[in-house]
Amino acid sequence: MALRRNGIGKVLGFFAMSLLGAALTFGQPSDEWLMAEGTGETPSEAVQDALRSVVERGVGIWVQAHSVMVNFDVKEDIVRTVAKGYVRRYELLEEKKEGELYWVRVRAKVADVLSDIDWHFSEAPALYQQLGEPRVLVLLDEQAVGQPLRDEHPAEFAVTGALLEENIRLVDKRQVEKMRQREVARALLGGDKKAAWEIGEETGAEILLAGTAKADRFGEFAGSEVQSCHARIELKAIWVDDGEVLAARRIEGVAAADFQLPKAARTALQKAGQKVIAEGFLALIVKAFALEAAKGRTVCLRLKGNYDDLMILLDIAEKYRDFAGAFRDEYSDEQQEGRIWVRVKGNPTGFVRWLLRQPFGRTRLEVIRKSATGREVAFRVR
Repeated sequence: MALRRNGIGKVLGFFAMSLLGAALTFGQPSDEWLMAEGTGETPSEAVQDALRSVVERGVGIWVQAHSVMVNFDVKEDIVRTVAKGYVRRYELLEEKKEGELYWVRVRAKVADVLSDIDWHFSEAPALYQQLGEPRVLVLLDEQAVGQPLRDEHPAEFAVTGALLEENIRLVDKRQVEKMRQREVARALLGGDKKAAWEIGEETGAEILLAGTAKADRFGEFAGSEVQSCHARIELKAIWVDDGEVLAARRIEGVAAADFQLPKAARTALQKAGQKVIAEGFLALIVKAFALEAAKGRTVCLRLKGNYDDLMILLDIAEKYRDFAGAFRDEYSDEQQEGRIWVRVKGNPTGFVRWLLRQPFGRTRLEVIRKSATGREVAFRVR
């Protein structure tokens, strides 16, 4: 796989050159103690709030000296992704309770932002392979000059083509077309996080690239019949595990011209699809996916029984050595079945095997079925 740096490689080159001068004024963020305050319902939440501020401040100091050199969209993507963590060291200086909230003051050092950002791109190909080459599904809602495109998707086709050139594993286009007709696809494009898990389980996708692309008439060239269009594309990379956005990109003003207005619109859409991948978006997705996967993978536990049984199952799961948390549960009185989405580190299969060995009152759990991906498992109490 070869994740090309293209335009963003040039941007990073400007970063490196500008950093030498900027360091004289701002210094290296990784060598400075940065102060921040935070609040939360618990002391731990207050500290995390403060550390988020530290990271954003550290990244902001570094970016501030380069803002003239940086394309706005690229800069925002980099800052958003890098600012997910990277506190090297911190000290709690003060803590007190103010009403129902805790207040803290910390000082911390963040990681070397320059090397971290460059790592996004230089190590992305190897990282993608180490992550098991996660499968990607691309789904775009497209319009050309006010008309929805039902049977052709030039921007989507361009995105998938660019990904294939980078050796990215994609969901088969026939599966995508079937999914496009479903209500769950419309729910995903509408921002429904729950739809991401359903699509992932049905297609085997781990990352969803979903969004919109639109081309509008811009005008005509003076003294000619040539029509021009400008296209814009908004694309989000969504992790199927929890429906959260890994990275996002918006590109506007992608132009194309032709004697036929519909053709100009479709060409503009195609160029927008190519551009969104060519400008380094893929590398950001890979890195952000790695950060989330490092926190653990999601397993959906289904259980036939009453709600109390479901809570007992959760209590047992929380005792697993690499349990990382539960973030959603559902229960149907009519079907007498519940579901819990939990996150565990390591191999999810090992977690399921561990559950089967644990006592459930005077009995044990038994697997009824597994999904195609193996990450949604239905149990019953035997």
